[in-house]
Amino acid sequence: MAETLNCYLRKEKGKSAVHKMRRDGQIPAVVYGHKSKNQLLSVPEKEFFKLWQKMAGKQVILDLVIHDSSKESRIQGVLQDYQHELLTNRFLHLDFHKIAAREKLRLTIPIELDGEAPGVKQGGVVDQVLREVEIEALPKDLPEKIVVDINSMNIGDSIYVSNLQLGEGVRILTHANEPIVSVLAPKKVEEEAPAAPVTEEVQPEVISEEVAEERRKKKEETKES
Repeated sequence: MAETLNCYLRKEKGKSAVHKMRRDGQIPAVVYGHKSKNQLLSVPEKEFFKLWQKMAGKQVILDLVIHDSSKESRIQGVLQDYQHELLTNRFLHLDFHKIAAREKLRLTIPIELDGEAPGVKQGGVVDQVLREVEIEALPKDLPEKIVVDINSMNIGDSIYVSNLQLGEGVRILTHANEPIVSVLAPKKVEEEAPAAPVTEEVQPEVISEEVAEERRKKKEETKES
């Protein structure tokens, strides 16, 4: 089921017009595709943010209601791209792609892991390498997200793009050998090197003048004999 989003046709261009829109709580946007002319839009920021929370990382077909003065038109589209400011959590720009029932789309679909890997109980760590894959499909065949079951993964196991099964109408464009998720072995704690043995410092023998003289005499007597 498509989600509805109100959009408003805009004619103003340029940085000053864009800044004014953002100050007024509107997000600059554009809709393109399906051999039609690009349309510049503005989208109410609060309305889109509520929709974004409902989408929750899914690829959703949108029913775009475009208002132009007293007229309105409806088209179906998907959110193709967006610009987002992390510090303020605001959307700066939205790109919508107009779709038609018989037109195949190329989109990135998010990946969601499901379950608990037995390898974690063995001390392993789940490492999700790939968080989305690119696919091509008709609108009716588009999955909202791809769920990957990790319930049978032990330490050393990996799931690759080639392991995905998305149905006959979906062609995966991401390379088949790309790893999606692995269960890594726990890191070994490096043993500390044994400390070097402490050697006792040998102090030089201190000889008095009398002892030295006595030893010298003994050496001479030994030579003479």
